[in-house]
Amino acid sequence: MVGKYSKLFLLLFVVLLSEISLAQSEWTGEYFYDEDGGETAGGTKIYVAHTIKVTEQDGNLTAHIYSQGFQTSRDIFADVDVRESEIKFRFRQKGPDDTLGSYAPGDLLLALVKRDKELLTFWHEFKPVLDENLETGLERFKIAKREQKLWTEVSTPDSRVVLQIPSNFERFRSNGILDVVQGSFKESLQVSGPTIFSGSVANTILRMEYYALPTDSDAKTLSKVYRNKTSRGKHGYKNRNLHGHDIKVFVQTTPDYFRESWFLVLNDRVFVFTAMSRNGRNKTVEHFFAGIRIDGQGDSPSDTKLDFATSDPVLPDSSLKIIQKTTPGYSTLARKKGITGSIAIRLTFGESGLVTNMQVLNTLPYGLDLQAKAAAAQLLYFPEVKNGKPSPVSKTVQYTFSIY
Repeated sequence: MVGKYSKLFLLLFVVLLSEISLAQSEWTGEYFYDEDGGETAGGTKIYVAHTIKVTEQDGNLTAHIYSQGFQTSRDIFADVDVRESEIKFRFRQKGPDDTLGSYAPGDLLLALVKRDKELLTFWHEFKPVLDENLETGLERFKIAKREQKLWTEVSTPDSRVVLQIPSNFERFRSNGILDVVQGSFKESLQVSGPTIFSGSVANTILRMEYYALPTDSDAKTLSKVYRNKTSRGKHGYKNRNLHGHDIKVFVQTTPDYFRESWFLVLNDRVFVFTAMSRNGRNKTVEHFFAGIRIDGQGDSPSDTKLDFATSDPVLPDSSLKIIQKTTPGYSTLARKKGITGSIAIRLTFGESGLVTNMQVLNTLPYGLDLQAKAAAAQLLYFPEVKNGKPSPVSKTVQYTFSIY
């Protein structure tokens, strides 16, 4: 009799675990909510895009809440509670891009509730930017269809540069001081950053990266440095004007891929906008560059259809292809100390076109680990494709530091 009840208890326990797992899996995905407040008196677009990415890790749900737009930069990691038709997000920690809000661990940020066919949003510590959207219990966030690649907006913290990027984007940000090498260590420049956003649509990688410098003259020099570091191939530079700003356009065409990069100097920052495709300058590339806005100048999201890119063809299965590997610079102190050696980093090459899960396997002192990580973040690549879909793959990359 005891054995019979034990088996029954075990069966009920397994069923309960299955129901919990099913309930959790129903909430995984990406949720979007955009606020549009028109324009300021000066013509700057008042637009904020909110994204909640819910993923499952080791049997538990976790969330990344990200808001970008007009005077807004939120970057929050949250724990998740699921209760049947409700999901709650509780503050765990801030990410590197967060400049707003002050939360304590465990604070309830917001909740989403499924009611009939509606998805209702209940604000708590996390609130919308515009007062007109403060009312709670209304339809706000919507889940992205799993078969559809949606776009969202990202911007610099001061909202001077805004662009549309696929919603599967990843980002990298370094607040450290990096050296950018110009042929030899004596000609290096010091920069802060980089900040990188990268996303993908089918066979096309789209990214923005920017670096900060103390003066305009240094920024112009840095722009030349990065243009000189581009890969070999049939390519050339063109001058053009983007919303009143002079830019350099780099185009590279090979039998395997197409690449186009735009270099912009804006006050004390250098921006590099890059698109890479396996099938030439397709509509996705055109949309990406057409959506760049500076100081409110350029197309607004409502002026452009964002769903056409889902029809891009999917490539046959292929292996990871690295297009460009950046040489890391030296930190000032490591250079003075004469530190040499190699750093190996284990990286995940995901579908977004930006490496993640950086694991330094062996270290060097005086900030060289940071130099190596920044160089890894600048890797340009096409992800591995399995069964017609991009597939993450982990590999070890080595960076050598030598001043001789």
